[in-house]
Amino acid sequence: RGSVALTADVAIAGNTYADVFNAADAASYSVEEDIGGGWSIVNDDWTVPYTGRYWFGGHFATGGYINGFFIYKDGTALTTGKGTEIVYGGITQSNLYISLTAGEVITWWAGTTDTATIYCAGDAAKNETQAMWWMVRRD
Repeated sequence: RGSVALTADVAIAGNTYADVFNAADAASYSVEEDIGGGWSIVNDDWTVPYTGRYWFGGHFATGGYINGFFIYKDGTALTTGKGTEIVYGGITQSNLYISLTAGEVITWWAGTTDTATIYCAGDAAKNETQAMWWMVRRD
């Protein structure tokens, strides 16, 4: 299991989607827990350490209009956002239960179709934007 939390706001340009923790870089987030050692502060991604069933989630807080918080595997979206803009200043969540093979890479993305830059909210208390994972069963 593990979790990563933003410790500072991170900008996502208007009309784009971006890997939240890659945009943040390691200076703007905190690895709260990483049992299994899958998180990399070099590429800001989580690599599956053991083949098995996993639960992924997270919540995304912002002061702008967003489409959602997306979970990607090896560059392909596994979850999708709302498809339309979410209320200004909203919090959205993403959850996924899936079988994965050791070595696959998971990333958390956010996006907006608004023309303005959005900010993924982060703070020193680490209670705003977070990504989380749990191994449910090892195969």
